[in-house]
Amino acid sequence: MKADCICKFFARLVDYVSNHKLLLFVLILSIINFILFCDSNVRWGAYNISTNDVMTWTMAILSLLVTFLIGWNIYNALDLNKRVKNVEEENMRIINNTESALVDIQIRANDALNKQNRNRIQTEEYCMGIVDFLQGFSIIGEKGNYMQAYRILVSSILHFTRCNNKVRSNIDASLDNMEACLNEAKQSDYNNIGNLLDFEFAVNEIIQSSSAEFTANQKERFILLENRRKSSIHESHS
Repeated sequence: MKADCICKFFARLVDYVSNHKLLLFVLILSIINFILFCDSNVRWGAYNISTNDVMTWTMAILSLLVTFLIGWNIYNALDLNKRVKNVEEENMRIINNTESALVDIQIRANDALNKQNRNRIQTEEYCMGIVDFLQGFSIIGEKGNYMQAYRILVSSILHFTRCNNKVRSNIDASLDNMEACLNEAKQSDYNNIGNLLDFEFAVNEIIQSSSAEFTANQKERFILLENRRKSSIHESHS
């Protein structure tokens, strides 16, 4: 067990030293210096090397290596700062891109919701306009209260202008039936319009409508029918 631990230790040491060649060089130089220092007069071939010479050259080489190591550490520190700055810039770019993407997604989602809401409102207004038209048309067919039918047909036009989506033919049909109501109504029928305040509110909204489906000719025809209805009311009172 101890032998395995020692083998692993030396294996790690060899691996570490092999990855740090400069450290290996310093160790070798230190060993040589130690050997030379132990003997005050070492002979190398035809040359005698004194301890002072060895120490001088060793100190010079070590000073050079220390200088190199300090410079190398400074370079690594500067390079590390540069890499940290690059990483920070990259992170900021990713954050900005993510925020822009989230804002774009939110805008698209809001646009989709607004479009869906507009479509829902248009569908609801169109359906209410159709229901009012059919109800008014049914009263005319039964020869019932023509002013009630007239009022319901005005309500249908109000819903069609709010729908504002391919409803010109529907508005024309409502105007035709409003005219039929005025043609068939008796003088006594004109006072049966119902709640006059709500009716006039609907009429004013139709006249002021900016719907592209409500043409100028249709608006003019609607105003003429309303003027005719009001004139008939004055005649019934006189």
